[in-house]
Amino acid sequence: MKPLMLHGHERAITQIKYNREGDLLFSCAKDHTPNVYYSLNGERLGNFIGHGGAVWCIDVNWDSTKVISGAGDNTCRVSCAKDHTPNVYYSLNGERLGIFIGHGGAVWCSDVIWDSTKVISGAGDNTCRVWDLERGVNINTIKTATAVRTCVSCQDCHSCQDMCVLVQWKNAHVQHGQSHGSLL
Repeated sequence: MKPLMLHGHERAITQIKYNREGDLLFSCAKDHTPNVYYSLNGERLGNFIGHGGAVWCIDVNWDSTKVISGAGDNTCRVSCAKDHTPNVYYSLNGERLGIFIGHGGAVWCSDVIWDSTKVISGAGDNTCRVWDLERGVNINTIKTATAVRTCVSCQDCHSCQDMCVLVQWKNAHVQHGQSHGSLL
């Protein structure tokens, strides 16, 4: 393994994520602009514009076509990552692909469900929200005692029908399950 020098951020990096294949590296920072790089040589492919605050979290879907980022502007944004050329914009046409609005505080964590149908986001407003990725609507809200710092989803590999959402804040956590398409 060799270290990579990644150029493109003007402020401190808050999170990095690899895509499933490991050939792309996504990063976000306090400078409002997530970036994407080749993981082999650190070459910057482009950035995703649109946030109005520090970007705290980033995730990429299973087939590396969509990037989800959450920021201090209380939004999660969906960006198109299909075209990995230097012209990676907020969407392929330069238009907005999707903004998830509903949190009343900075979005600290996000996770794309394995089948790319839903997104989980946790925020400083003491909520974790489950979003429909295609329609951009909030389909469930999980209330917590304090700000949500970590949220993850996992798929039951045996049945491939059950999904679990784990939300963590301070030293407590809550687990919600989904069975056959409806969140409990």
